[in-house]
Amino acid sequence: MTDEATSHRLGILLVLASTVPFALSGIFTRLISADVWTVLAWRGLIGGVAILAYAEWRCKDTGRGEFGWRGWVMATAGSAASIAFLASFRMTYVANVALIYTLAPFAAAGLEWVIRGERVRGAVMGSA
Repeated sequence: MTDEATSHRLGILLVLASTVPFALSGIFTRLISADVWTVLAWRGLIGGVAILAYAEWRCKDTGRGEFGWRGWVMATAGSAASIAFLASFRMTYVANVALIYTLAPFAAAGLEWVIRGERVRGAVMGSA
């Protein structure tokens, strides 16, 4: 088996392994009695500290110390997505959020095509 095939199988296994925890995230979010802004504030504080610690560690490890504009765009987009995702669990049914979130791969493929001109392979669309 080639390295690419092994990597592909590992990727599929990792996605499958994330399915149950990801599905439970909406249920656990709904079980928290705090308001959405309190949840977001604590998640932002704890997650932000963890991400900054990791980024600091990686910068020391690789010798690159700049976050750069791309890093800030990624952090801003990730934060906005996280806020919308968690708030949506409080405003609608978990199943609605999960169903709509299934469009994320198609949105990512569309944005990739618009921004970088990368085409989606037919095999990928056929497996969806």
